[in-house]
Amino acid sequence: MNKLLLIPVLAIASNFYTQTASAAPMIINCPLSSAKVEMITNLPSGWWRTPYINRLQGTAISNVGGKKTLVCKYGNHAAFWTMKLVPAGKFCRTTNTGFACKGPTQNRPQTFKTGPMTIPQTYLADLDYGVVRPKGADIWFEAKTATQRFITPRNGALIGIAGSRSVNLAGCKRLPLSNRNISLSALPVGTYVCAKTDQGRYSQFRINGRVGPSPGKLQIGYTTWKR
Repeated sequence: MNKLLLIPVLAIASNFYTQTASAAPMIINCPLSSAKVEMITNLPSGWWRTPYINRLQGTAISNVGGKKTLVCKYGNHAAFWTMKLVPAGKFCRTTNTGFACKGPTQNRPQTFKTGPMTIPQTYLADLDYGVVRPKGADIWFEAKTATQRFITPRNGALIGIAGSRSVNLAGCKRLPLSNRNISLSALPVGTYVCAKTDQGRYSQFRINGRVGPSPGKLQIGYTTWKR
């Protein structure tokens, strides 16, 4: 079988590829702007073959041996191609001179409802729709006495203290939530609370102001995300 040798003529000035952090975009250039292919098998006396020289003609992403592979084409036959596996964890597209690759797209949380809400003492609030009402309520501003006051989950909703910083949707999903009430004494201004509503959405609200003496008003800023 004849053997072919791929010989570089003009290398791209940059490295074979430029790699940044795994989550950042990556540009992978084809290694050569043009290539020379010649037969290296010894031929009988009097025979010769003219070397083939061609510039980069195109790029492709192909399945080679069951693996996604970047292909730089210097001719119509695979003998004139150079190949490299797609980097692990990257999604690539072809360009005129190589490939543009990036990490998996992270889906951003989509907000269902957000805004401020003021809940009078002993009233109930719906975090799905941001309204003070008993129907579909998720939390209750409960008052057992003038000083013993709580945020109490209702209708199967769950709540849990997140801390003094927002943890967003991902943090609320990781936080242990329960159907137990939380004393207002454990919720100073600036505290974030996560909730899972009666409709199965995750929500986070912040205590925005002092409740004041009984009968007080609970001031929160909330964000509820789409399922």
